[in-house]
Amino acid sequence: MRFEHRFRVRASVDEVAEFHSNSASMGAITPPPIIVRVHSAPQKLTSWAHRHEFVRVDDATTEVVDRVEATHKKHLWWGLVSRLMWAGMPTLFAFRANKTRKLLEVR
Repeated sequence: MRFEHRFRVRASVDEVAEFHSNSASMGAITPPPIIVRVHSAPQKLTSWAHRHEFVRVDDATTEVVDRVEATHKKHLWWGLVSRLMWAGMPTLFAFRANKTRKLLEVR
């Protein structure tokens, strides 16, 4: 399955890239009770690839593009759980976009 989310933030590409390179930032933009594990697939999925692209809009604005590809487990229970988790991706990434803006746009 594939998911893509885009948003703009009033910060330079360098500021956005630096923010995302800090592993503590992922915890800061993720709502509780979700626990972030950097560079590992959620246990309910067979595979998980999450990529960021930072596109310069102008000197003070960057578009952040999140692309996620995942494979659900074929297990009846975990397949259902992972699909329910996947259904919440738009809400999760909207939350992350808002938190990213709040953290970067106050600088």
